[in-house]
Amino acid sequence: MKKSYFNAMLMISMIFFLSACAAMPGGITERTSSFDGSSEISMKPAFIYRSAGGFSGSDLEASLHWRSSMPRDQLILTMYINGIESIPSRNSLRFNVDGEVNEFSSIDTFTEFSSEYGSYSSWATVPPRSSSFKRYIVSEEFIREILNADAVFVRLDVGSRGYVEGVFSDNAMSSAKPAFTRFMERRDQMIRL
Repeated sequence: MKKSYFNAMLMISMIFFLSACAAMPGGITERTSSFDGSSEISMKPAFIYRSAGGFSGSDLEASLHWRSSMPRDQLILTMYINGIESIPSRNSLRFNVDGEVNEFSSIDTFTEFSSEYGSYSSWATVPPRSSSFKRYIVSEEFIREILNADAVFVRLDVGSRGYVEGVFSDNAMSSAKPAFTRFMERRDQMIRL
């Protein structure tokens, strides 16, 4: 009796742990489309901090997405900014990779917006949050380049503020670089299957 109770509690704990990991910044989810049978992998947005170390705050977040029905060497990179801002489409995203600047244009004509309600209780307060985002097509080679580079900085052009920027090469907890590494490792496993 005690053993089955322990096993049930262990299983419930594992389910909660795995659910929490998928919901964390940089958490990875996988699914198979019932429509066309394609495999899909997505990453929750992870932080690009203002300066190295992860204690500087973050105006930027980034996520990756790939589907087996896409060309193998292409990924979707989504860039998020806190607040409601217009993000230009043409050459709005720049990566400075070890001194070499790469520019990207969005595949979206219009900036997308999302809002999340806050929650308030006697023990915690989570303020409401809004963000703006656009998607970019990037190559697998480029993602591997930024993961292997020594210094990578990101700049995203936005309407009223001109631009926001951050350090991609930071390995702090919840930052984009380690999340991108996990994403690419999992994607490589999916491709080999």
